[in-house]
Amino acid sequence: KMNTFNRNISVLQWNARSAMSNKPDIIYLLNNHKIQIAAISETWIRPHFTFNIPGYSCIRCDRMEGRGGGAALLVCSSLTFTQINLPYNPLLEVVAIIVNNIGFVSLYIPPDIGFDKDYWDSIIHLLPTSFFLLGDFNAHSPVWGCSNTDSAGNRLLNFIDAHDMCILNDGSA
Repeated sequence: KMNTFNRNISVLQWNARSAMSNKPDIIYLLNNHKIQIAAISETWIRPHFTFNIPGYSCIRCDRMEGRGGGAALLVCSSLTFTQINLPYNPLLEVVAIIVNNIGFVSLYIPPDIGFDKDYWDSIIHLLPTSFFLLGDFNAHSPVWGCSNTDSAGNRLLNFIDAHDMCILNDGSA
């Protein structure tokens, strides 16, 4: 999903299911759509691997054990950013930055974990007033295109309502 705001920052969010395998596609999207910030979920990168995209800084949170997971933010070298130190949660992967006083969070929540309101409340308090939560929540609701609602979807919807947030989605699940 791509969105342009402030007329000069383009953002991409993609569940890559292996950033290493899909690196040529990531580079293609970044270059051809002039993406300045990319939130990649399910990076599947192990901590000992290097992952570089020319012209971008890569901020990642890799899954320490097991397969899958991972979250990253790719930030165009023309942008100045500050990384936010987040509370550690061994059950999910999340990274966050601030660019032009806007927070960007890339996340991956495994399907067996669900949405933890208390943890995300602590994250929201570290972000500027304007922010984007981007990633794979593994939460289902017809509000964002799923055919069913699960408990994680209900918790996420309640969280969105409690924080007066908006959902940006093209209607696909």
